[in-house]
Amino acid sequence: AVWRHQACIYGIEQGILSNYDRILVLSRGACMEETNNLTLTIVNDILTGSEFPET
Repeated sequence: AVWRHQACIYGIEQGILSNYDRILVLSRGACMEETNNLTLTIVNDILTGSEFPET
């Protein structure tokens, strides 16, 4: 959903998430970082809650 993407951007801007080379929003709402051969998935614990408004 759009709000999950906004939550990822919000997390980056607030320093919650690092700046990634590429951000993918998965269907389960996680942010994925793909850096060369390294792939990390950050679960959406910090992306849940009312602090991220749906717009």
